[in-house]
Amino acid sequence: MDANNWVNLALMVTDAGGNALSPSVNVTLTVCLASGTGGTGGAMVDGTPPIITSPANNSTVQTLRPIFTGKAAPNGRVCVHNDAYVYYGDCYANANGDWSYTFTQELAPGKVTLMFGQFTLTARLSPDTAHTLTLSATSGMTTTTPPTISTPANNSSVQTLRPTVTGRAAPNARVGVHNEAVNVYYGDCYANANGDWTYTFTQELAPGKVTLKFGQFSLTERLSPDTAHTLTLSATTGMTTTTPPTISTPANNSSVQTLRPTLTGKAAPNARVGVHNEAVNVYYGDCYANSNGDWTYTFTQDLAPGKVTLKFGQFSLTERLSPDTAHTLTLSATTGMTTTTPPTISTPANNSSVQTLRPTLTGKAAPNGRVCVHNDAYVYYGDCYANANGDWSYTFAQDLAPGKVTLMFGQFTLTARLSPDTAHTLTLSATTGMTTTTPPTISTPANNSSVQTLRPTLTGKAAPNGRVCVHNDAYVYYGDCYANANGDWSYTFAQDLAPGKVTLMFGQFTLTARLSADTAITLTLR
Repeated sequence: MDANNWVNLALMVTDAGGNALSPSVNVTLTVCLASGTGGTGGAMVDGTPPIITSPANNSTVQTLRPIFTGKAAPNGRVCVHNDAYVYYGDCYANANGDWSYTFTQELAPGKVTLMFGQFTLTARLSPDTAHTLTLSATSGMTTTTPPTISTPANNSSVQTLRPTVTGRAAPNARVGVHNEAVNVYYGDCYANANGDWTYTFTQELAPGKVTLKFGQFSLTERLSPDTAHTLTLSATTGMTTTTPPTISTPANNSSVQTLRPTLTGKAAPNARVGVHNEAVNVYYGDCYANSNGDWTYTFTQDLAPGKVTLKFGQFSLTERLSPDTAHTLTLSATTGMTTTTPPTISTPANNSSVQTLRPTLTGKAAPNGRVCVHNDAYVYYGDCYANANGDWSYTFAQDLAPGKVTLMFGQFTLTARLSPDTAHTLTLSATTGMTTTTPPTISTPANNSSVQTLRPTLTGKAAPNGRVCVHNDAYVYYGDCYANANGDWSYTFAQDLAPGKVTLMFGQFTLTARLSADTAITLTLR
């Protein structure tokens, strides 16, 4: 194929022995690349060396297991080796040509040149792309150094009997946890390649003051002295396993437009809540409260429309621990739709503009109906299922073209159409208008609001695929997350924060440098 995407072919008819039965005919074809860098589009084709997006060539990264991202042909296989042809592994690009490769083994500290090429399972398709990095371990710790504890602070109080402790150790080291007398062993965890580790207790500790010890171990012997860490533990709900659970939502004697209601409430921390009917002869299922005593139960089967009294109690796996709490609801199905009714679209509005190339559409269909999505040229995108209330949500897994698009939604079985389509027109544009130097925005929860959790989830916007780092106003670092291709990000704290008012800071960073100023948000945690 030449620079104009022309291919010259000679066609000839032969018999079974390969003898010519006709003169050759020269044919020139123009190969139309769907979106190729050698053609008119923006994606890459097989035979093109992969490109590396991050980290930058000739940069320094503080890990011995670097993560690479880049571009290749859609769905292409990218293989990784060094300049001495030591093979490390492979990954596959997605339908947009985006790929990510994380080393599963430590590389040697210092400068390394890595090679990335496209291959089938049996043959090379492209030349290699060379990429040079300088690698360094991050923690500065060895296996003989006592681990350090980052959170929660020493001599602090935490409102859980199953605390989560984070800290630093040697890269990939095993951290063992035991009590002050070193005669009760709780468990272990492993540090990552940067030396970061997290340990969450799987059993309840006794309320009150406890001193825990953390050391580095191989599978057979101690490698480091211990680090002692003292915490004061308390249960959060004020409830015990003999207290009847409470129901927070929906309200008692209220009406809900679903046959599979979701109920939330409080129980003893980590308790098992069992659910049954008023006569206690039909068992529906169970759920577990978290370490704060919060629980959520969603029915997995339709209940009968009308008034129903449900009962919730605390149980071990073998016996009842508490009396029941009775809760009465009036249930009704919501949609009034059948499988032959065209689906309706609730959001976004028809003929509206949305700032994403992967829109999420929501609507109504028959309860449990299958909704299929295609465009007005009948290019099929995918499907989703309505829940028992007929509510459905579909998020595109691939980028659509910017501009106006008409989408069609119909109800189908796995083999046949059931309803006509509903057409819905949107104007799509790339989303954030943000760059990596723009401070992230926070969408939820609202600034200066109160949230009833010590591990809040925050959502917001940043540069597409940007890395968002989280710390407090005293620069205690909590963690990071990555925005998706639309710039949407979500971060959930993996450790309990202290109750009360807290100011959190969100900024955009590479793995080694700050890119943006911080955005501050203040929350009151309960």
